[in-house]
This record gives sequence, C-alpha cells and structure tokens, in this order.
Amino acid sequence: MLFLATIIEQEGIGTVITHQGHPIAFHLIGLELKKRSKVRWISDFRDPWTSIGYHNKIETYGFLPKKHKRLEQLVLNEADKIIVTSETTKQEFQI
Repeated sequence: MLFLATIIEQEGIGTVITHQGHPIAFHLIGLELKKRSKVRWISDFRDPWTSIGYHNKIETYGFLPKKHKRLEQLVLNEADKIIVTSETTKQEFQI
C-alpha cells in the first residue's frame, strides 16, 4: 500500500478509480489510498457487494456477513463518487 501511495504522490495523481474484481481487495485498497494520500476516489460497482446472489452461499462464519456489510457501508460513505450499473443497485446503496 505504501508503494501505491508513494507513486500517487510522486506522479501527482489526483484521482483513483477502483472497480470490483473483488470488492474486498480493490475497494478497500482505494479506501486506504484515500486515507494515506488524500487522493480523490471513485468506487465503481459492477455488481452489488453484499446483496449479490452468491454472497450468502460463500459465507461460512457467522461474523462475516456483518463485517462485509460494515465494509460496504464504509466504502460507500468514504468514496468521493460511486458508479453503479443499474438503477436497482443505485437505490439499494442510497438506503
């Protein structure tokens, strides 16, 4: 992470865009970069995070769904801009 923050500073990068190859990885990296470098951050959701159909099937520990929901809310609250691909996801995230 420190490497990316250093590159952002050295190159004068003003905006970072993360997309959700896997939300835990990319969106949380964007969140941390925003904190470390004060860069503008755009979070691009191709699909919903916690409400996507397969999400409940892969969670095997009781605390993980709540943790994912908290992380999702953190990303949604801290990003400077959110991009979504559907009106349904937009409405879901506005709640």
